[in-house]
Amino acid sequence: MRRALCGLTIAIGSILLTPGPAVAGGSWMDWEATAYAPGQVANGHGTFSHGCCNRGTEKDGPYFAYLVRAHHGEIPPLPKDAINLEPLPNVQGEPPWDVTLSFTVPDVPSGAYNVLLCNDPCTDFLGDSMGNGFTVAPSPERAEMHPVIHRLRTRLAKHIRLLRARIERLELQHRRLQSATDQRVDLLSDRVADLERVPPTEEDRSPEPGT
Repeated sequence: MRRALCGLTIAIGSILLTPGPAVAGGSWMDWEATAYAPGQVANGHGTFSHGCCNRGTEKDGPYFAYLVRAHHGEIPPLPKDAINLEPLPNVQGEPPWDVTLSFTVPDVPSGAYNVLLCNDPCTDFLGDSMGNGFTVAPSPERAEMHPVIHRLRTRLAKHIRLLRARIERLELQHRRLQSATDQRVDLLSDRVADLERVPPTEEDRSPEPGT
């Protein structure tokens, strides 16, 4: 595990008078941007409750913020390339816990990253916190264009899904028409075969006039 050589400002406190975060599915960090370049400051905020399934409480700290590649697999254990951004102050009091992160994005390869809030060696996550994060872009310009690119990709993916669904409908319609055509051809072939098996009548055998 690597420790980031960058500053991290974290504030955790007990806010007793504010409503807790959404319970279903856990709670997430909200980031000011969807993408950052290495060297830029990432700012995020989240509010977390106890959660279910024996999630970590203030007694399981101290907690840390870890930067990990998305699709990292099941945790624990932490991936070897996880970056320990900085320790979080001990969680005090009852939840909800209010967490604010502000750190310089380390020099990591481009791609999607998650920020996890858990203890060391990440056996317990902070309350109902869920790992979510942002995209690390190769440059500030690409980071700024990321929302536009994401919208275009989403729109393109939607059009592709619609076209694929239309193609599937047309293929199904074609198969149905082909099946109906094959059945009609089979019926006509059987009819022709039946007609060919009928013996000719005397009138059919009579020579034509002038022969």
